[in-house]
Amino acid sequence: MSMSEGGVEAPPQSGVHPAVPQPQAPFGQPSFETAATTEETPTSPHARGPATLAPRPASVTAEQFIHEAMEIIDAARPMPLSTSVMINRDEVMTLLESALAAVPDETRQARWLLRERDEVLAQARVDANLVIDEARSRVAQMVQRTEVVRAAERRARQLLDDARIQTRRRRHEVDEYCERQLAQFASAVDQVQIAVQAARRKLGKRAATPVAPSSPSAPPARTGGDAAGTGAPGAAGRGPDARSPDTHPVVFDQDQM
Repeated sequence: MSMSEGGVEAPPQSGVHPAVPQPQAPFGQPSFETAATTEETPTSPHARGPATLAPRPASVTAEQFIHEAMEIIDAARPMPLSTSVMINRDEVMTLLESALAAVPDETRQARWLLRERDEVLAQARVDANLVIDEARSRVAQMVQRTEVVRAAERRARQLLDDARIQTRRRRHEVDEYCERQLAQFASAVDQVQIAVQAARRKLGKRAATPVAPSSPSAPPARTGGDAAGTGAPGAAGRGPDARSPDTHPVVFDQDQM
């Protein structure tokens, strides 16, 4: 809604936003009430009528539009007996809309990037936590496998040491058994050698004893049945090659030596 200089309310214009009422400031302090006017005032150089802004270059920024709106409000004429001022609402709204339109796309993109950054950071934190948990699990598995490997290595070394000890013990037992058998063989060989030497000495003594010559006309004396002609069986057929008991070969018994 617009208000004339006399304070009479005017009907709102089409396409123009109504003014937002501002709280009343204490007496003596100005308040920025957007009461629009439709005629120029000599004290407001910016009151040129509704939406009568001069063309501006395309390089005007939103900050410049906002500064112009502030200058209009600062230079507005105060109302009598009030702290309110009268401004051209259409002009101020046009400046504000131009300022809003002049906001660069980079600002909106920066805001979007900030939101995206927050989302990316949150997702990165989640992914990092997952990676850390997986890494910890793998480390625990590797440590467990390492302990298993170490235990297996210790067991293998123990088995190898036991096998070496058992091998040395068996080898010592075999050596002792062979030593005993060789000692027995040596003793038996010594006994056989002693028996052989004794037999050779005995044979040597017999060979050194002289034999008495026998007379060729006198037959050998016979005893028992031979003298009577009724000798023992087997004695009559004994020829000159028959050996006496003393001429039998000597047989040595190793067990009787």
